[in-house]
Amino acid sequence: MSIDLEQLRSSAFAESPNDAVVTRAFLRQVHAELTAGRVAQAQLTRAQCMDEVVQGLRNVPSEKAVRL
Repeated sequence: MSIDLEQLRSSAFAESPNDAVVTRAFLRQVHAELTAGRVAQAQLTRAQCMDEVVQGLRNVPSEKAVRL
């Protein structure tokens, strides 16, 4: 389910404030998509941090390499 931008533009940005009608279902949909976006961003950030840790560990010489 994605945000209907055409509906948003026609109702939320109507010329007359009395014409602006956004249903609760539409607001729930927008809220759900914003929340999903925040969750996805947090997961991406976490994955990037883990990747940086793994890359950092790969760059640390092992004990055997230090002895040589």
